[in-house]
This record gives sequence, structure tokens and C-alpha cells, in this order.
Amino acid sequence: MKPSRYNIFLQKEGRRFVFNQLASSILEVDESLFCCLQNEDLSLIPLNVQNELAMSSILVDDDLNEENVVSFRVLDSRMAKSSVRVTIMPTLDCNFSCWYCYEKHKKSMMSEEAVCSILRFCESEILKPSTRNFHLDWFGGEPLLYFNEVVEPIATRIMNLCEENGVKFLHSITTNGYLINSEMIQRLKSLKLRSYQITLDGSAQYHNKTRFSATDKNSYSAIVSNVINLCQEIEDIDMMVRINYTPKNIISLEDIANDFPLEIRNKILLFPQLVWQFKKNINAITERIKDVLKFYKECGYKSRTDNLTVCQCYAESIAQYVINYDLSVYKCTARDFSANHSVGSIKNGVFLPNSHYFDYSIRSDVEKEECRGCKLLPSCFGRCVQKRVENSVYNCDKEALLNSIFNNLYLYLDEHGYKGQTSHSDNGTQQHS
Repeated sequence: MKPSRYNIFLQKEGRRFVFNQLASSILEVDESLFCCLQNEDLSLIPLNVQNELAMSSILVDDDLNEENVVSFRVLDSRMAKSSVRVTIMPTLDCNFSCWYCYEKHKKSMMSEEAVCSILRFCESEILKPSTRNFHLDWFGGEPLLYFNEVVEPIATRIMNLCEENGVKFLHSITTNGYLINSEMIQRLKSLKLRSYQITLDGSAQYHNKTRFSATDKNSYSAIVSNVINLCQEIEDIDMMVRINYTPKNIISLEDIANDFPLEIRNKILLFPQLVWQFKKNINAITERIKDVLKFYKECGYKSRTDNLTVCQCYAESIAQYVINYDLSVYKCTARDFSANHSVGSIKNGVFLPNSHYFDYSIRSDVEKEECRGCKLLPSCFGRCVQKRVENSVYNCDKEALLNSIFNNLYLYLDEHGYKGQTSHSDNGTQQHS
């Protein structure tokens, strides 16, 4: 037996923990065992303790090549065909013009012919024997600009097709939330749209300076009201309110917590996201965001610390498609949608891939020497696949990744590790569930 190369050691308030990235397991250990594992000295660890550590992958077989385990998981996830995800963009137009947006908004709308072609494509994916789950997702521009013309007819047909063929239907949307009203909420509810990502740009004071129209200078109140109404009307809603923050509006993050009633906060995940133009500042504000997330939890909001599993980006999957209003297809929504970035197109209900599609399918950083040698690989899986394919400049920021891992672990332990949710044993370890 040998210690896993993917163990992370942390201490909190005099207690010691070992986290294994591959197994997403965390054990509390005593000081003696902590030191033995850190020093990779197993001679003082009793056999029964070694066996328990192996159950959490903190110890592994001597001949196990853990880098190959990571590679296998990446390939297995990438090539899986049981879950299909289709993101549809009815338009690149938007009812706001946020300064930080990476998209080039243009007057556009998916045609009836395009709607029919997408439905034929989705039907063919649903009817494949390998398909068990079908995830319909909406993005833009602002997708709800064309709720009647595009969103509702496509969603209705796909929902019915999934039900008729025994395929699990998942339904989500990313929206600025402004166009939602009480009538639309009932229609969204009937479409089983349960997962929402709605954005704010800081508290009202800052948000309304970024997101406004000629007729409404207080979009913050409208969006917050719509989030509240959605949470009150849809019992099993999965609501993420993504808060786009900058070094200037970061001071307002706590204020937002007071704007949602206590009785629905357990349905809402408040998720601060640094505006991409300020990514270079991320290490300087790590502690600040950790405190904000802890504050949100104390206020009764959901957290993302239910488990410690790291998932691969959806863009890695061969069964994932982002379909633009003009039927050009992409792999990622975090981009401008110029033709040279397309991975193919939908024609007469059939996906026709180009060479970029296969670049996404076969390229992987987990095979690169510098990545295979990294002890953070299971928490990263290499650089962004989009940047990899397009040969974009990418600076591996291990400090930011490690800070993120530690922050998640500390938040997890705050929520789980100090509330009796452990099964104690007499061999120097405690398993945290």
C-alpha cells in the first residue's frame, strides 16, 4: 500500500483532515496518523487502519497508476451517450447591454424552419436506445425574448417525447429574469422547467447602474420579485442567483441576502461569480468570498457543499450541443458565437460535424506530461477544453485552484464536520459523510 498522490492535508481549529480528490472522501485523523500520512511512512500504521484508509482511497495499491484512473474517468465521461444535453439559443439579442458581456448582441430570432429542424434532431437523440436522460437547456442573448415563438413549442414537444419514450427529462435556463411574469411562471411550471440561473450585478445600488432600460431604471427590484415568485410557485425549484461581482461592487454582496424572504431562502443558491475581466484579482479576494458564502449559509440559503465531487465541464461530452438561432452548433456558451468557432450545424434535423467537433472529442490535457504530474489533476482535469482546442493562452493558476479546494473543504466542514455527522471509530479516524 502507498499514500495516494491526490491526498490533500488540512487543519482546522486543532483538528486534522485528509481529503482524497479521486474518491471525494474526507477523513478526520489524529495527529500521529496525520504525520504518518504526510511523511508517507506507513510502518507505524496498524493494518486495520490501513484497510480503512484504503476504503477512502487515501491509501492505494502499490502498483496502481492513479494518473491512468484520471485518464479513464475523463474518457469514460466524455464518450458516455446515456445523457444528452442540448442548449438552445433562440436569439443573440438581449433586452440589456451589460458592459462585461462577451457576446456580440444582434437582432436575431430562430425561424420556424429552424425550430422544426431542431425538433427533428432532438427526437432522433431521444429515440436512440442509449439515451436515458435528455437535458434541455436555454441560453442567449435573452432566451425569454422568444418564449412564445421558440421556447414553449420546443420544450412542449421534447417533454412529451421524453415521457412517451421513458427518457428522463431535465429542463434548465439561464436568463436575466426580467421578462418573467405570473402568467409565464405557470407556463414554465407546466413545462417542468425547474432549474434556473438568474443573474444580478451586485445589490440594487450597483446592479441598476449596469442593467437598465429606457423605461426602467430599477430592474433589480423586478428581477428579485420574479425570483421570489418563481420560488413561491414552483415547489421543487433549483434556483441559482449568480451575482456578478467586481472589485467595486464586492462590498454589496452581503446586502443582497436581505432582499429575499426567509421562507424561500432554502430554495436559493446565492453564487458570487467574479466578472471575467477581473480574473487576475481572484487570489486577492479568496478569503472575502469564503466569508460571504459562509454568511449566506448562516442566513438560510442553500450551499454547494452537499458533496465534494468535482464534475467535468459539460463541453467535454460528445453528447452535448449548443445550438444557435441559425442552427450553427458550438460546444460552450461562454464565448462569442462567430462562425470560425462552430463545431458543425444542424441541417434537416441532422447534426453535421466539422473538424472542430473532433478536436473537442479527442484532445485532452490529462495526457500532457505537466498535467499528469500535477497533484491537483482530479480537481482540474487540465485546462478548459475550449481554450485547448483554440490554442488560447492559458496560465495554469495552481494557487487559485488550491485556494478554491481549501475554501470548499472549510465550508464543507463548517456545515457537516461540526454537527455530529461522523461515525466514530477507535483507530484514529472519523469518516465524514
